[in-house]
Amino acid sequence: MQTTPFVVNKVTMVDNAFAVPGADNCGIGDSGNWLVNLVAGTPADAGHNTAIFTQYAATKSYSQL
Repeated sequence: MQTTPFVVNKVTMVDNAFAVPGADNCGIGDSGNWLVNLVAGTPADAGHNTAIFTQYAATKSYSQL
Protein backbone atom coordinates (compact mmCIF):
# COMPACT_ATOMS: atom_id res chain seq x y z
CA MET A 1 0.00 0.00 0.00
CA GLN A 2 1.26 3.44 -0.90
CA THR A 3 1.87 5.73 2.09
CA THR A 4 2.11 9.04 0.22
CA PRO A 5 -1.10 10.67 -1.06
CA PHE A 6 0.18 10.95 -4.63
CA VAL A 7 3.14 10.23 -6.90
CA VAL A 8 4.96 13.07 -8.64
CA ASN A 9 6.42 12.25 -12.04
CA LYS A 10 9.00 14.47 -13.76
CA VAL A 11 9.13 14.74 -17.56
CA THR A 12 11.71 16.74 -19.52
CA MET A 13 11.07 17.68 -23.15
CA VAL A 14 13.79 19.05 -25.42
CA ASP A 15 13.34 20.74 -28.80
CA ASN A 16 16.34 21.77 -30.88
CA ALA A 17 14.81 21.68 -34.36
CA PHE A 18 13.28 25.14 -34.59
CA ALA A 19 14.46 28.34 -36.25
CA VAL A 20 14.38 31.75 -34.58
CA PRO A 21 13.63 34.76 -36.80
CA GLY A 22 15.45 38.06 -36.60
CA ALA A 23 14.07 41.13 -34.87
CA ASP A 24 11.44 43.23 -36.61
CA ASN A 25 9.87 46.61 -35.79
CA CYS A 26 12.45 47.53 -33.14
CA GLY A 27 12.97 51.24 -32.87
CA ILE A 28 11.97 54.03 -35.21
CA GLY A 29 11.99 52.71 -38.76
CA ASP A 30 13.46 49.37 -37.62
CA SER A 31 16.65 51.18 -36.56
CA GLY A 32 17.15 48.91 -33.53
CA ASN A 33 16.80 45.57 -35.34
CA TRP A 34 20.56 45.17 -35.84
CA LEU A 35 21.27 45.71 -32.12
CA VAL A 36 18.61 43.23 -30.96
CA ASN A 37 19.85 40.66 -33.49
CA LEU A 38 23.46 41.18 -32.35
CA VAL A 39 22.67 40.76 -28.64
CA ALA A 40 20.19 37.88 -29.06
CA GLY A 41 22.13 36.02 -31.75
CA THR A 42 19.23 36.08 -34.19
CA PRO A 43 18.27 35.08 -36.80
CA ALA A 44 19.29 31.50 -36.05
CA ASP A 45 18.68 28.48 -38.25
CA ALA A 46 17.14 25.25 -36.98
CA GLY A 47 19.64 23.16 -35.07
CA HIS A 48 21.29 26.16 -33.39
CA ASN A 49 18.63 26.65 -30.69
CA THR A 50 17.48 24.60 -27.72
CA ALA A 51 14.33 24.81 -25.61
CA ILE A 52 14.06 22.62 -22.51
CA PHE A 53 10.75 22.23 -20.68
CA THR A 54 10.43 20.35 -17.39
CA GLN A 55 6.96 19.33 -16.25
CA TYR A 56 5.76 17.69 -13.06
CA ALA A 57 2.53 15.71 -12.83
CA ALA A 58 0.98 14.44 -9.61
CA THR A 59 -1.04 11.25 -9.91
CA LYS A 60 -3.22 9.13 -7.64
CA SER A 61 -4.59 5.68 -8.16
CA TYR A 62 -8.32 5.39 -8.84
CA SER A 63 -8.93 3.86 -5.41
CA GLN A 64 -7.40 6.93 -3.72
CA LEU A 65 -9.83 9.39 -5.33
